[in-house]
Amino acid sequence: MIEIENIKEWLNSNKHKVNIYINRTECHRWKAWRRDSRLPVIGCAGKEERNDECIFIEVFYGVFQYYKSVKNESVYIDALLEYEQMELNEDTVSTWRNKYEQQIDDIQFHGSKFQVVINKDRNEILEVVLPQEELKHIVKFKEVYWNY
Repeated sequence: MIEIENIKEWLNSNKHKVNIYINRTECHRWKAWRRDSRLPVIGCAGKEERNDECIFIEVFYGVFQYYKSVKNESVYIDALLEYEQMELNEDTVSTWRNKYEQQIDDIQFHGSKFQVVINKDRNEILEVVLPQEELKHIVKFKEVYWNY
């Protein structure tokens, strides 16, 4: 298990390492991500045994996905404030949800943890735990958005 205290600091302290690993890895998935900011579906996750470099890069990528949402946290706070001030009925909530549809699509995580496959055949996974405090407004936004 990896437990990360501060998302931005962890990314900053590991960006040089991840670039070295991307240069060394045989996995073209990560080279495409660095080059084009796109992530091809096919990668090394289906391999029997993954190397440490590829696993670390995937951890970095996962943390980076969280960071992209966290750095736009003010959008989620504003949306929640707007929601709290609305007269809640089907029409106003529907309008609010339509307004923030893109923001909900941009959130690419489902909690403060994610998993990385180490060995598919042996069901070995690495769990990455992120600080809930940094994600609280985004998690609340998702809750409100999906639970009305």
